[in-house]
Amino acid sequence: MLQEIVNLLPNLNSEDLVRSFAAKNNDMMFAVYICAMVRCVLALHTLIFVGKDNEEKEKDLEELREKEKLAKDEKKKK
Repeated sequence: MLQEIVNLLPNLNSEDLVRSFAAKNNDMMFAVYICAMVRCVLALHTLIFVGKDNEEKEKDLEELREKEKLAKDEKKKK
């Protein structure tokens, strides 16, 4: 009975089947690679934009502090 079950299994050593599996595997790996690249690019863009935004906020905060300091200095002079 076990011999009959084993005999009914398909032959996986056929060259056409091996080539088909390899092609399908390559296609899936290519899709995974492209997805990873897109994810990486989007993460880098986000990182760059967040960095620029933080720099602008720091400049604005620094300007505000300078204005406040000048205003305090003028009040002390009066």
